[in-house]
Amino acid sequence: MTEESGAACAQHVPVQAVMDGIQLLKILPRERAREREVSEMTAAFQQAHPEVSAELLIDKQPGHPEMDFDLYLHSDTSGAIALGWRPDRCMPWVVQYSEHWASNLVLSVNGRDLTIQEALQALRLHENTGADLATELVNFCLVDSALLKDPPIVSPSELQHAADGFRAKRGLYDAEKTYRWLAEASLSTERFEALIKAAVQTRKLRERITRHQVEAYFASHSENFARTSVVRLHSASEQPLRKFVLSEVGIADLIESALSAHSHIGDQGIRVVIETGLAEDVLPMLSPGSTTSPYSSTVSPGRSGDGYCLSLVLRSTPAKLDKEITTRIEERLFASWLSEERAKAQVTWHWM
Repeated sequence: MTEESGAACAQHVPVQAVMDGIQLLKILPRERAREREVSEMTAAFQQAHPEVSAELLIDKQPGHPEMDFDLYLHSDTSGAIALGWRPDRCMPWVVQYSEHWASNLVLSVNGRDLTIQEALQALRLHENTGADLATELVNFCLVDSALLKDPPIVSPSELQHAADGFRAKRGLYDAEKTYRWLAEASLSTERFEALIKAAVQTRKLRERITRHQVEAYFASHSENFARTSVVRLHSASEQPLRKFVLSEVGIADLIESALSAHSHIGDQGIRVVIETGLAEDVLPMLSPGSTTSPYSSTVSPGRSGDGYCLSLVLRSTPAKLDKEITTRIEERLFASWLSEERAKAQVTWHWM
């Protein structure tokens, strides 16, 4: 703004509005928790001076408990008068504003800023999903933004159930251990309840997003979720295991031999293990096109740790869409949704 335009603007803005604006800046509450009160006082000022347009800019320094303000007043398009007032905090201005505005921010995702404190608490409470640290933090921002747009309702009983489950996973079975853990995590009881509530809302968000996709996914991947029992033969070398592939010894005979006091399996350095779980967890997958089924009932010996392993199917029960499998599918679909949202998101890292 030039001196001429500034003078013209000042002539159009009443002196009383300027004086009242300065007084407003002096009495505005600066605690962050009172931002709504600030908005109400600014609206009252605007109502008292309809001849000018008033815009209050709020400065929230990362990690600082208070806010600062600037008030813009204008009555036409020629320019604006900017009013600023800072209380005496016994700290030189140059020292107070010497740090970068983003010094306490880890990253921003679509305009949603994540502070260091939020990142540490989110990682402490977050379940291990196998994703890397950077992806976890971006996911946290994406989920938080989605929850702000349409937050699911959480009942007191749901909140209590989630808190009990959280404590049980961490062995916090009494009040003393719980309060000690909260102190170590620098969490107040109120903040802890807020984070548990957010965890319940995240689960409900996941259910909302995946609700109409679960059955179709299950139908096309049902073999993955068959309840399967397998016999695993572990050996330090490959040759003893290949004999079982070529022989006609049945699985029942194999197990009986392994458990027999006169078993020669142990003499050959073979260890027998029986494992039960979902097919995608307990059976090795074959290469594409090798069979009509994505899994093999008998797989040639393959590397396993320092030795070799041969897997043979003992029995397999067709999958049912129960709670366990529904949750697994929801988590997989939700992870896919998050991947798509990350690809579209505008992400800014402030420490990279």
